[in-house]
Amino acid sequence: MILRRLSLRNFRKYRSCELEFPQGLIGVVGRNGMGKTTLLEAVAFALYGANASRTRAKGVRRDGCEADAACEVELEFELEGRPCRVLRRARGSGEMWQAELWDGGGADPAATGPRDVDAAVQQRLAMDYTTFTRSVFSKQKEVAALSDAQPEERRAAIRRMVGIETISKARALAAGELRDKEKELEGARRNIEALPERAAEAERVRAEIRLAASAARKAVGEARAAARRLKAATSTLAVLERKQRADADLDKRFSRTDAELVAARNNAERLEGELAALGTKKAESAALAGEAKAFGAVRKEKERLDRASGRHEERVALERDLERAKRQADETARQCESLAGAPGGTRQAARRQKAAGAEQRAAAEDARRLHRTLADARERRGSAVSARERLDRAIADIRAQGASGTCPTCHRELGGTYEEILEHLARERNGLHEACSTADAEVGRIEELLRRAAERSARADRSVADAAEEVRRAAEQTSRMAGAREKGTAARGELRRLGKRLAALRRVDYDAVRHETARRESERLEKVHRKVELLRKEVAREPGLRRELHACRKKEEALARAAAATERRRRALGFDREAFQAARAAAEQARLADKSAALESGRAEAATARLRERLAQVLDDVERLEMLRVRIAEDEEQVRYLRRAGALLDGFRGELIGRVRPQIEEHASYLLDQVTAGRYPRVVLDDDYNIALDDGEGVFPLKRFSGGEEDLANLCLRIAIAQVVAQRAGGQSPSVVVLDEVFAAQDSDRREKLLQALGRLQEIFRQIILITHMEDIHDRVPHVLRITENAAREAEAAWM
Repeated sequence: MILRRLSLRNFRKYRSCELEFPQGLIGVVGRNGMGKTTLLEAVAFALYGANASRTRAKGVRRDGCEADAACEVELEFELEGRPCRVLRRARGSGEMWQAELWDGGGADPAATGPRDVDAAVQQRLAMDYTTFTRSVFSKQKEVAALSDAQPEERRAAIRRMVGIETISKARALAAGELRDKEKELEGARRNIEALPERAAEAERVRAEIRLAASAARKAVGEARAAARRLKAATSTLAVLERKQRADADLDKRFSRTDAELVAARNNAERLEGELAALGTKKAESAALAGEAKAFGAVRKEKERLDRASGRHEERVALERDLERAKRQADETARQCESLAGAPGGTRQAARRQKAAGAEQRAAAEDARRLHRTLADARERRGSAVSARERLDRAIADIRAQGASGTCPTCHRELGGTYEEILEHLARERNGLHEACSTADAEVGRIEELLRRAAERSARADRSVADAAEEVRRAAEQTSRMAGAREKGTAARGELRRLGKRLAALRRVDYDAVRHETARRESERLEKVHRKVELLRKEVAREPGLRRELHACRKKEEALARAAAATERRRRALGFDREAFQAARAAAEQARLADKSAALESGRAEAATARLRERLAQVLDDVERLEMLRVRIAEDEEQVRYLRRAGALLDGFRGELIGRVRPQIEEHASYLLDQVTAGRYPRVVLDDDYNIALDDGEGVFPLKRFSGGEEDLANLCLRIAIAQVVAQRAGGQSPSVVVLDEVFAAQDSDRREKLLQALGRLQEIFRQIILITHMEDIHDRVPHVLRITENAAREAEAAWM
């Protein structure tokens, strides 16, 4: 696999990032916490999804990004000369992740959805995420992941990486197929014993079929006779049913006509009652006609007094408003006089507020600069303290062993160099002690500057708050003055307007007592007027009611004649209900007999069919057992073939396991010999792939050596495994190796030699990516990617 392009959107510290990866040795540099490891974690996240995240998948979104902004990782890579592209995206913070994989540059994705894409990537790379990180993709602080694993887990991981696990799976499949075939053969041998019994059963079933067929023919004849009897009874019942429907129809028609006749008589009686009531209403209307005529004159007098009342009330209201407007004009004049002498000061307050804000921003910027300086000083102090503690432990160990002890680095006997080594280590410790003291003093100085910067920032904050309060009070004073002036202008205008309206309004001749008397009389006469109008409308209905009564009497006579005619037709039909009931009972009895005969016939035919099916099944069993007798010989030959194939796979797997370990030892030994300048010429692996080193005087376990040498040996083993994986791919698939912070425990000489050795490995690995915080690496590798942080504390990447 070769990395080609990586695109990030709102992934961890990266708002946006677009990178094209070259081939060869690549260095990714930057200070700790800048986002170097995040870039390579994004590659693993694109390939393996949530399994590759240090947090849950929802935690990879950049802090502070918009709620609906997309978090997106897109990776393009080359696999055995074929371009591939994988995209993972989540639109909002609560949205599920989407994933797509394109294979070979096709327009349609080869896999969609996180689970399917995870499975497709594992199938194409032939590695799950654990194997990926333990071979060619070394995450930060995980160089020793293989050597620290349990023996069985380590053996399985290495065999899976180099392809031995595929042979094991093939052996397991062959063994499973052999077991299945042996069980199948054993069952076939047992089944063939039933052949004579099944042949005899076939003869018995043929005899039963002959008896069942005879019974079925008899049942069919009885069913046909019952069907003829049912047909005759049904025909008789149909004639009587037609008469029954005609009789029911005439009965309904008579009932409907009789109901309409009763309704017509009731309607005629109602109309006669309404005509009698209209005579009384006509007399009442004549008695009230005189009072109704006086309503018009009284209503006109009331309307005139209503208009006079309105003008009178308007004049009273204007006089009240005029008095209130005079009071308001006087009040606003007094307010303007009291506010006229107050100072404004708005511009001076704004200038003081601007100066205080500038001081506040400058103090904040100084504090941020000092915080970054303090973090760097503390990191230097921590490194010096850790080095001094390691040196203290080494001095204590040498003193405890005495002159007969061994060197903690080379493990040779100290002898006459005991005092010299102690003196050398003491000088180094004094130098580190001075470095720690200098670092402590620097940290204290920066902390004091930070305290002063905080006091300065607090003073600036108070100045900003005081200036803002002064600006607010000045603006409030100006606003009150403008409001008072505006109210005074409005009050004087209102006073002039009300004076003009009051002068234009004439005197009104208005009597409230007479107005109330006219209103009461108008209300009483209006009720009389409405009642007379209603009575006249009721009396006007009299001619229509008389015409409706005449039509109702004529309809009553017609309905009586229709009811008599319907009754005569029903008697002429001559329907006999008792004969109809008897015919219905006879038809039902014939139907039940026909159903019973049909059921019996069906049961007989079904029994015959079941026997025929049973015979067919028995004959099929006989034929199958005959064929099984032929197949037994073929299966016995296949069992012998599967046993031989299993034995061959076992031999091939053992031979391959014997070849892989020496190849890993050879590559790791070569690299370690180059890096240590021949001090450790050979790496030795046991059956569990535990590491031992040959220092020229013997082979010793890895735990016997120092931490830096242990890390170096683990790194060489990791690279050697990656070499074997690439070589076992047949040279068709160029590889990539990623090493994260592997130089920390090595001195400058070993780092230089390790870089030279890695450069020679470009014949096997077309991409070797080194992640480190050591800035001097950019002079030793052809491609350097620098990771920095912008003012918004977002990570940015750029090629140097």
